[in-house]
Amino acid sequence: MLRERPTRVRPDRFTPVPAKLQRVNRTHDSTDDFFAEFADLWTAETADDLHRVLALQQPFRSSADWFEPYSLLARHHRSEPHTSPVTAALLLTDMRWRKGVGRLVRRVAKSGIIDAADLDVLARTFVAAGDHVYWEVPESWFGNEWTEVYLDGDAAAANDTASGDDQVFDDERVVVTRRIHPPLRRWAVAHLVARDPSEWGPLLVNARDRSSRDGAAMMRGLLDGLDLVPDATRRMIVDVGVDWPQAGVRKHALEWLADLGDRRLAHDRALQDTSARIREWAPALLESEPTALDEAVGPGVGTVTDPAQESLF
Repeated sequence: MLRERPTRVRPDRFTPVPAKLQRVNRTHDSTDDFFAEFADLWTAETADDLHRVLALQQPFRSSADWFEPYSLLARHHRSEPHTSPVTAALLLTDMRWRKGVGRLVRRVAKSGIIDAADLDVLARTFVAAGDHVYWEVPESWFGNEWTEVYLDGDAAAANDTASGDDQVFDDERVVVTRRIHPPLRRWAVAHLVARDPSEWGPLLVNARDRSSRDGAAMMRGLLDGLDLVPDATRRMIVDVGVDWPQAGVRKHALEWLADLGDRRLAHDRALQDTSARIREWAPALLESEPTALDEAVGPGVGTVTDPAQESLF
């Protein structure tokens, strides 16, 4: 359970901590090529062995493949199901598969490997975190049984324990940085809206306060789950979307505007859009069937409209 004060937890818990918290540089193993990295991932006998590779080893590739990380998760889930939430969190935030992470997170959510409570924790972490979350390396790797995690709301205490530029804690605790890729935020918002449609308000405020890329991802998550919010709210969210700075969000919102019955207005707005691609696409709004409902990507289900992955552009 997330708390505002430091708490002692088992070392295999994945928890968000303040963005100001320093981290140590990753330790590099002797792996020197793609094939050795592949072998390290697939010869890991336990989930803990896999966590070591994911947390401490420098990635040597960048892939849109979602099936390999999902297969790694499923493989260790069969023998160690209690480790699956941590394994999933590390795989989803790994740089190796960032190009396919949108499909990966939906497949993981749909699979049932992670229960509803842990999915909620992941979603709230991906929404609340800054650019990164920090995973503390289990002290069991260094011969200790327990580790201490600082959660959001206690940045001062966390900073007091860090050793500054050395990026090592005074008590020899070690953390590694995990990046939150925009598709994770998109999935997280859609998941939370599906769980409780009344959360759309705080999520919209959060999206507006984010960077351009992260805010766009979160806004698209809201649009993905638009069919779940109250009817009276849909048009307001769409109106926000059609004026969003990012073109991909505006296009998504214009499709929803057409589906809500204002196809002519959506067409006219598209013709006046600052994006040449949207202006060229505008006639399709009068010719095609509604598409926004088909594009909506719910938590763990849905269709990706961009074959490369759910692009923000």
